[in-house]
Amino acid sequence: MMSKIFSRKVSVVFAITTIATVFGFSWSTSLSQSQILAPASISSKSSRTLKGHSAWVYAIAISPDGKTLTSGSYNGIIKIWNLHTGELLHSINGHSDAVESLAISSNGHILASGGWDHRIKLWNLETGELIRTFSGHADDVESVAFTPDGKILASGSWDQTVKLWNVQTGEVIRTLNQNGTVRSVAISPDGQLLACGTEDGQMMIWQLKTGKLKTPLAAHDKAIWSVAFSPDGKQIATGSYDRTIKLWNPETGELLHTLVGHNNAVWSVAFSPDGQSIASGSYDRTIKLWNPETGELLRTLSGHNKGVWSVTFNPLGNTLASGSADETIKIWQVSSHSKAATPSLPSVSELEALLFTQPEMINSKDLYSLTRKVYDQIHEAWQQPDQSEENLVYRVGVAGDGAILAYKSVKPDVSNSTLVTAKNDLLYKLVKRPAATGEPIVHFQVVFTKQGILEVTPWRGYRRLS
Repeated sequence: MMSKIFSRKVSVVFAITTIATVFGFSWSTSLSQSQILAPASISSKSSRTLKGHSAWVYAIAISPDGKTLTSGSYNGIIKIWNLHTGELLHSINGHSDAVESLAISSNGHILASGGWDHRIKLWNLETGELIRTFSGHADDVESVAFTPDGKILASGSWDQTVKLWNVQTGEVIRTLNQNGTVRSVAISPDGQLLACGTEDGQMMIWQLKTGKLKTPLAAHDKAIWSVAFSPDGKQIATGSYDRTIKLWNPETGELLHTLVGHNNAVWSVAFSPDGQSIASGSYDRTIKLWNPETGELLRTLSGHNKGVWSVTFNPLGNTLASGSADETIKIWQVSSHSKAATPSLPSVSELEALLFTQPEMINSKDLYSLTRKVYDQIHEAWQQPDQSEENLVYRVGVAGDGAILAYKSVKPDVSNSTLVTAKNDLLYKLVKRPAATGEPIVHFQVVFTKQGILEVTPWRGYRRLS
């Protein structure tokens, strides 16, 4: 199988070497590849925070009309909210133990909940009244999902089974036996396939009508907490305790991409309705948005102060909701498009001139953090570290948010070399936006050493703030 891993491991040891005077003494550091942070990305604030739960918010779901948000928590409480106003409509003592999963039928009438009390319950979404209880699992119900027509409900359990239920009668249509604890289930948009992720990292793809196992995959090294089909059914996303998200072809079982960026377990994944982005929620307290076509990290949302258990989009794809162990739900406004328009960039000569026309920020309390951000961006773009006869040195101007805005080679006598041309092209591609008028920049020295090592240091060293 071919795969693309977006956290590239390079045999050459990269380092940031800094020797400076900080608070009156000299120091030196060298950071290995494994210690370097992921590429800097955009942080954002939520537009609204919903409070009311007094325990971890394990599960959330949004109705097909986009008007209603539901949430389930560790203490068995289910809440139903007006998504637009944030008003709490109903609070239900739904289960005698944690509510691990929620799903809403395609007609928007029924809310299904799965709990650690081994039961599945169906609720009237409008009134909050209990419709029916399904009993049959011998252990915690970890995940529930409706078929597109709303006639069948799938449930995955700690008892190592997936059960298919007739929604109208409550009868078990079929039981699919797994080789391990079932953490998550998802049904394809055409209703033909069911995917489930297990505690031991296996993903099973079943033919829903026949109950035949189509594709068993050793998908992850650790538990798969979440699975999701893309809107066109051509991809499956899996989020794992191993900190990665993987994208699969459900027909062939081929691994398409591995998305690396979270620094702790990935608990939830969800596709946007247009299929142009994937959201992932993690124990690292962040939500990340990814391009499923390229594997590119588009955006990072920070705001929860504990792990993010669940994420989901509204039907328009411009709103994302997240449930967290901090007992809150956050509502985020996100673009329905994966790529934003990019302003036209200055020419190379204009970028060089910017170094000396923009005000220079010499004393910055974030100097060390900025050094890491600059290093991350350049080393990620430097896909094939090379060696030259001499060090290639650049002066690079960086904004306070870490954006590279300008650069200039400090050895013009070797500007005609092939390697220098390649480095110029590399740095130009990293300039994502023009500098704002009067925007202060920090100057860095960037060295591509003749041994193939990248070094980044503040141009004027580290200075103590006065």
